[in-house]
Amino acid sequence: MVALKGFKLIHDMEMLKITHNIFSLNYNTLCHALDMFEQDVELCFLRNRSRRDEITLNILCLLHNYTASAFTLVNHSRKLKQELSNENVNVFYEKEVEKLKSIEVVSFMKDLRNYVQHRSFPICNRRINFKGTEGTNQSLMEHKILLSREELLKWREGSKSKWTAKSRKYINSFNSDIDIKLFCKEYYDIIVEFDRSFFEKVCKEYESDIKEFIEFRNSLIKLYPLQSKV
Repeated sequence: MVALKGFKLIHDMEMLKITHNIFSLNYNTLCHALDMFEQDVELCFLRNRSRRDEITLNILCLLHNYTASAFTLVNHSRKLKQELSNENVNVFYEKEVEKLKSIEVVSFMKDLRNYVQHRSFPICNRRINFKGTEGTNQSLMEHKILLSREELLKWREGSKSKWTAKSRKYINSFNSDIDIKLFCKEYYDIIVEFDRSFFEKVCKEYESDIKEFIEFRNSLIKLYPLQSKV
């Protein structure tokens, strides 16, 4: 079975799927923490500074994990592409990577990772808004934790910004501080689509090998059925 080309391919794709699941888990964990922060009314008026700092630190750690896992997923896709050494897969992969490089939020996330590695964790601010509900006398409270746009733009070397042009453009697209959940979701959707399209391309290129392996595996199962535990 190991000699079958499809065996190693399916194993490598399963490992890539694990990396994808870790990326998704980190994203969902970060979103859950942000939701808990935004929905907890007591946190809005919490006077215990150390407790607020603890919560903020946890969110920053989750943001770091999410960012790191995203680049791990892209790198593992690249590793699989290199091991396959398939011209069609190579051309497709490089084309998709070029598309990623042209997207502002992708450049921003890459630079944000470098910012954390070489400067510090970004400074977070809180924002509390009260919005009236149309047709009622009630108002809704909006509580957000945001990255400080002003502090991010201070990352410079002399007079030159250390943010790439696309990252600066993305940062400047916000009129004020940057909503963490907003850019994380935008980035997540892009990376998930990249991973899905790459996965589909590999499956299409090696359809016959995968089919051969599955048929062989099924024949073994018929010959040697698992014994019932009952």
